[in-house]
Amino acid sequence: MPTKTFFNLSDAKRERLIDVATKEFSEKSLNEASINAIIKSASISRGSFYQYFENKEDLYFYIVKTIKSDSEELFKQELKKADGDIFVGFRNYFPHLLINMMEEPNANFYKQLFLHMDYRATKEVAPEELSSHEEGSIETKKSVFSFVNRTQLQVDSVQELNKLMRLITSIMMHEIIEGFARDYSQEKIKANFYQKLNWLEFGAKK
Repeated sequence: MPTKTFFNLSDAKRERLIDVATKEFSEKSLNEASINAIIKSASISRGSFYQYFENKEDLYFYIVKTIKSDSEELFKQELKKADGDIFVGFRNYFPHLLINMMEEPNANFYKQLFLHMDYRATKEVAPEELSSHEEGSIETKKSVFSFVNRTQLQVDSVQELNKLMRLITSIMMHEIIEGFARDYSQEKIKANFYQKLNWLEFGAKK
């Protein structure tokens, strides 16, 4: 995360640095993006950059958090509307996620992110309370899990519900990656995700 020095900058200087960095990361992957290009365009020194951020990755994932919609809250709202049905909740949540990621002003940034996705990027982009794989994180997920109607599911514990939610999230992320890679429309991506979600909910066997 940025240092206090970064937040002590004027709004104009902070916004310029973030805008320049976002443009660089929208045109290149994290590995290919250049700190030199960022500091040159932002008119700051390399020394100043490291007073604001620990490294390039620190800046990158700060931008991810900045442009990311409030996906956790939105997902909870969709679960409430669905009376705790996680399959309906995910179906209604997914289009909102696609709009945030695949339409301007964030589309090119997310395209680079998804086409070069790694473990940390997956955790940062997915709804925060669904992204962690550690068992110890289950307590932090109760705010989401409390909205799930578990009587509809073949799960015997919060741990099993955690695994199911992560499975659906993994499918969701995969479809977005494939969508960016193959230049699919949002409708095509939704259709692919809904098909797999239907298989999971109703079974693929006749």
